[in-house]
Amino acid sequence: MNIKTFAYLPLAAAVAAQSIAAEGRGQLPEIVVVESALAAPDATSVEPEVSISADTATLLRRVPGANVNSNGPLVGIAQYRGTYGDRVSVAVDGAVLANGGPNSMDSPLSYAPKTLLRELRVNRGIVSVSAAQETLGGHIEAVTRNGDFSDGPEAELHSHIDTSYSGLNDGISASALVYGANQHHKVALIAGYDNGNDSKFEGNKAIAATEYDRDRYNLHYGYQRNGNEFSISVGRNETNISGTPALPMDIVYIDSDIATVNFSTAIGETSVFGHISYSHADHGMDNFTLRQAPASPMGYRSAHTTGRTLDYALKANRPLWQGEFTFGVDVNEEIHNADVSNPNNPLFAIENFNDPVRNTYGLFGEWVQRQADWSLELGLRFNTINTDADPVSASGMPVMMMTNANALAAAFNGADRSETYRNTDWVVKYARRLENGLGLHAGLARKTRAPSYQERYLWLPMQSTGGLADGRSYIGNLSLDSEVAHEINLGLSFDNGTFSISPELFYRDIDDFIQGTPTTNATANRVSMMMGGNPALQFNNVEAEIYGIDALYSYQLSDTLRLDGHVSYVRGERTDVSDDLYRIAPLNGRIGLTYQQTNYSVTLESELYAEQSRVAEFNGEEETAGYGLVNLRAFYDVTRQLTLSGGIDNVFDKAHRNHLAGYNRVAGGELAVGERLYGTGRNIYGRVSYRF
Repeated sequence: MNIKTFAYLPLAAAVAAQSIAAEGRGQLPEIVVVESALAAPDATSVEPEVSISADTATLLRRVPGANVNSNGPLVGIAQYRGTYGDRVSVAVDGAVLANGGPNSMDSPLSYAPKTLLRELRVNRGIVSVSAAQETLGGHIEAVTRNGDFSDGPEAELHSHIDTSYSGLNDGISASALVYGANQHHKVALIAGYDNGNDSKFEGNKAIAATEYDRDRYNLHYGYQRNGNEFSISVGRNETNISGTPALPMDIVYIDSDIATVNFSTAIGETSVFGHISYSHADHGMDNFTLRQAPASPMGYRSAHTTGRTLDYALKANRPLWQGEFTFGVDVNEEIHNADVSNPNNPLFAIENFNDPVRNTYGLFGEWVQRQADWSLELGLRFNTINTDADPVSASGMPVMMMTNANALAAAFNGADRSETYRNTDWVVKYARRLENGLGLHAGLARKTRAPSYQERYLWLPMQSTGGLADGRSYIGNLSLDSEVAHEINLGLSFDNGTFSISPELFYRDIDDFIQGTPTTNATANRVSMMMGGNPALQFNNVEAEIYGIDALYSYQLSDTLRLDGHVSYVRGERTDVSDDLYRIAPLNGRIGLTYQQTNYSVTLESELYAEQSRVAEFNGEEETAGYGLVNLRAFYDVTRQLTLSGGIDNVFDKAHRNHLAGYNRVAGGELAVGERLYGTGRNIYGRVSYRF
């Protein structure tokens, strides 16, 4: 992992410099960018590397403070500093995408396959109000490859082809980018493919329901002239039968259509930026196609779900008071549906969610002043979130369960299901450059998040919980308040050209944090006991705090030898009772030693995770032991056009369990139901990248 710091350059310049450097070596510019806590006096980027997982979210394990909740080989849910799911804002090519189902089987980063990724951008620390609407837990943006404009009027044809093979699961990933461009126009065709069998651990033991199959297509057009820019992309993502062993069902299909338009222009001293995106996902899942079918025909379940999002924004930037003022509006409108059935019983039907809508309307202003040795940012945002849902029903259940389900449906249908949340966020960030390569920065913020549609409208005890994957049944709560977090972030950066380090301390106090607690609804508990043997949990407002420290570091030992890595620690706990928050990453870090020559590099890396004994009692979360893995990888630029790369993950085939991997829900395999999933064993892989 080669880490470079571009001091006091805008983020875009840092990314461009990094991409140019990568292309000069013949490598594809697939990078991870960690944006600093302020509006970019510094930007740190991780150079191109082989990460053989098909799930782009696994790259977050290389970012200080970040990690991934993995419910399956394509189902990585971003975690940043102890928050995950809807609390972390994720965009793909600027678009906020609709999840096709209520358990995030098509998590946002699944729409940016690794082989098509240009960069994964992570805002470190407090997020500016102009970045996204609800950023209580952070903001991440994936940017896919669509080619570059050329320098002259003549059209040029280019192509990037990338293919890789993973021995552990016979996994194949391939992508192709073909584009024609001159200095004003660009047209690109993009296609990607990922397929793999079940992963293995401890030699040749299979982790059942971890096979995957995904196709991704995109058509892109871009235009630029005299400071005006316009682009339009239309794409389709098709995920076929793929496992999600930490969830009660597997993916049968997810068919998603995506369209995105971005434009910018200048009117005098004012720069104007616009964005429109649309996405629609059609999703099927069941508990019998990929995994061992239930013993009773009455236990078969399939679900059909849909999600649709319309997202648009307009913002302007102009000079003001020796700084820059950015102001704008943004809107996100989403609607979902989810129906559950039994193919052996045509009378069985549950309206899991019936047209729940969640529309967010934002207004923001942000002023930034940058001087030679300091910068100041002030931001204010107002969000209005309107939510509602249509009546629900259930049929075809046994008499006792049907009676209780009808009672829950009647109570839900008779309640006022509409709600309007009015939330205010503010941000203050300051940075100062000191002498001898030392810099300091600090930030204060108030961030908010309104409840998700699952947290409000889950009327029948089920596990449709946005990918929590704790095995418990939940019900929603129509009386939920918005989460309100007050946060402080303190950071230090040092870079003398040989050694660099950037530690950050953070503390976040969250009022009305939303999590499941035991419900007093006796009817819901009866249904939950009949369905799963445990009483139901209900989404409620509690009090919580999250705090920790993370750091990125690099030491150039010689012209050819470099040591670098990161360390992350986060603690999440409730403050109204004595308990810890669920699914929090333990102390972890990476350290790598890289030998670099002009046309090749070799890296020996250690990946370290401590035990996690701070677990949530409210849902019986299990502790996990610590572990250390050794990885080896290498790059070789055969020519400017051809790069060969490969490596070995988990060189010593160490059996280990990642605390964020969830629990096995698949019967009949090497792991018992309810046992924490294992991490993968030794994996030998290779990759070929060719461009012309």
